[in-house]
Amino acid sequence: EEVEEEVEEEVEEEVEEEVEVQEKEKSFIHKKESFINWFNKQKELKTGKKGKVSVLSSTDDNNLKQLFKGYKLSDFKIALDNMFLSTWAVENKMCYPAHFLRIDNFNKYLAQGSKEPKEPIKNLYD
Repeated sequence: EEVEEEVEEEVEEEVEEEVEVQEKEKSFIHKKESFINWFNKQKELKTGKKGKVSVLSSTDDNNLKQLFKGYKLSDFKIALDNMFLSTWAVENKMCYPAHFLRIDNFNKYLAQGSKEPKEPIKNLYD
C-alpha cells in the first residue's frame, strides 16, 4: 500500500509538471504571435514597407525565448529602431526577424541606445 501511494504521488507530480510545460508553451506561442504582429507593425510604421513575417524558424523561436527571459519591451523597441536605422542592415536587406533575433545582433542594436534619427527612418527605404 505504501508503494502504491508513492507511485500515485510520482504520477501526480509528473502530470503537474506536464501541465506546467503545456502552459508555458501556450504562453510562449501567444508571445511569439504577439512578437510577429508587433514586428510587422513596427516595420510598416518605421519603413513604410509592409511587414510580411508569418512564422519564425526553430532557431528564431529559441532566440526569442531567450530574449523574452532577459529583456523588456522597451529593450525590443530600442533594438528594433536601431536595426531599422542601420545603414548596413538596410543596404543588405537584413531587416527581418532572423537577423534581429540573433542574440549578438540584438545586443549590438540595443547597446547603441535610444537615439533620434538624423532623418525619418522611412527616408532610408525610398
